[in-house]
Amino acid sequence: MHHYKFPVINHIDDLLPSLEGREDFRVMDKGDVYIVCYMVTTPTTFPSVADNSNAPYLRECRGITFDKKTGVILSRPYHKFKNLFEDDEHQELVINEPHSVLMKEDGSMVHALKVNNELTFFTKKGFSSIAEYALNDLDNFSNVRELSDSGYTPIYEYVGRQKIVLEYNKIDFILTAIRHRVTGEYFTYDQLVKAASEFNVNVVKPIATPVANINNLKQFANDIDVLTGVEGVVLRYENGHMVKVKCEDYRNKHRVVGNAWALTNEKNIVSALLNDYYDDLIPNIPAQMLGTINRFATEFWKNLNNLFRDVEQTIDYVKSEFDNDGDRNKYICNKFDNQITINYYRACWRSFDTPRDVLIKYMTNGGYFVNGVRLKKIEHLWGSLEVDQFSDTEFNNYKGIISDANDE
Repeated sequence: MHHYKFPVINHIDDLLPSLEGREDFRVMDKGDVYIVCYMVTTPTTFPSVADNSNAPYLRECRGITFDKKTGVILSRPYHKFKNLFEDDEHQELVINEPHSVLMKEDGSMVHALKVNNELTFFTKKGFSSIAEYALNDLDNFSNVRELSDSGYTPIYEYVGRQKIVLEYNKIDFILTAIRHRVTGEYFTYDQLVKAASEFNVNVVKPIATPVANINNLKQFANDIDVLTGVEGVVLRYENGHMVKVKCEDYRNKHRVVGNAWALTNEKNIVSALLNDYYDDLIPNIPAQMLGTINRFATEFWKNLNNLFRDVEQTIDYVKSEFDNDGDRNKYICNKFDNQITINYYRACWRSFDTPRDVLIKYMTNGGYFVNGVRLKKIEHLWGSLEVDQFSDTEFNNYKGIISDANDE
């Protein structure tokens, strides 16, 4: 992996040139702020820093926030970092840099910032229900305010309020990082521990179980893979660069596909793509299948981006052209002849969430992620794509082998 210098970002104009022509990223207008975030994760979303001068800036688009009036940066949460073995850049680690092997907590990432001089919490998509819960649950804001006033973004894993996979016995804020919002520099782990002690909050812990030295990369990954009761680890260098390794136990509980045969099912791939754990899946996809599934993923997001764009344009139109909900509803009903599509557009119109987040909630509540028959009823939203449309000889041959093995 490449250890590059994090880009200095004072103003949204420092970031915008890197986003030109990139439909997989959005500048979201959230009232008083602009939030810049990636919308999808495909093999081309985050290029290698060795091959693309925009790559360091693109990796910052994970909820970075700017004042809408002035354009000045307000917060800078984590940069996008990847899984070990996720791509060509992450087949090796930097051996001689000081590092820590830390627990990867299983909660919701929230970060603190000031908007109009008022302290608040954001997730990577802004002020959400989770952010609101966090704001109500934090007892002491003085230290958070002190960090923000000093130019830093404190980042927490907010656990216990909403179970993801692992169980926490209480609501807690676990300090996982403190980052300078202009330079992008992170506190070292020792500095983080000291700050957490001074602020009287819990801090992310080193992994308790001994693991192999990173000189033996394969053994290191294997030692992490067999751990249970944890999400995984983050290998964090003192210079702020990181790489994550998820445990097999956690991946399986999170429905990250645990066997190759399941990867031939659109339901499992769609779930991984929409629920933002496709990048966790990539290191475990057999090489014979990866090209086909990546082609499916790229076309899937291309079609969904077109859908999301139409949703936003439709909502803007009905809000500007019609004065009452009845006429707005009538317009949407007349525009489409599919009831699921009508219901989805209605849900987007009535929600403050992004079209993607509304789709995830709609599909979760409707059981579309767990039932392949039901998924067929909604897949027209992304063009009724099937994995076999993108298959090649290598994929088909391997599919035949694992089909035979699955039948035994």
